[in-house]
Amino acid sequence: MNPHFIFNTISSIMPLCLNSPMEAYSLLEYFAEYLRGNLYAGNLHSHVPLQREIDLIDAFLSIEKIRFKGLIESSIYLDCDSNVPILPLMIEPLVENCVVHARVSGEILQISVSIVQEESGLFVEVEDNGAGMSEENIEDIYQMNNTNSFGLSNVIKRLRLYYQEELSIVSEIGKGTKISFYI
Repeated sequence: MNPHFIFNTISSIMPLCLNSPMEAYSLLEYFAEYLRGNLYAGNLHSHVPLQREIDLIDAFLSIEKIRFKGLIESSIYLDCDSNVPILPLMIEPLVENCVVHARVSGEILQISVSIVQEESGLFVEVEDNGAGMSEENIEDIYQMNNTNSFGLSNVIKRLRLYYQEELSIVSEIGKGTKISFYI
């Protein structure tokens, strides 16, 4: 959990307490859900229902939509059983990276999450229309040389260890990024 995110969320709640108490209440509710999801992820090696991961993503995006006032739009497409087991924090860090790294000042960031049941597993895709990445940056991520992507490195390690799968990153500077995996 990023300390800057915690500080920024609390800093966003404080003025709302005076000016928009109901909005502050909603933001606190999302923040509590987000903290609960992260804290109860606990053992990153034990499976949780997919719905828990979706709830965590919803809470995170709800907070960021309030913080960035109309500059983030999102959609989640789920075509599978929401109780299917998944390791915790396999998808949320990808969504968090969209907000942290893909936002372009003054432009609306669109994030879409798609989770589809296929013959023998789940196909997960997170896409944004943001800043994009260079091929060098993508290679650094695959090699886990990027110190700014702890969450992403964690996802890559667990994909390899538990599912024997790789993360796919397709990106173009100024056009956005699509990250996907199959488990």
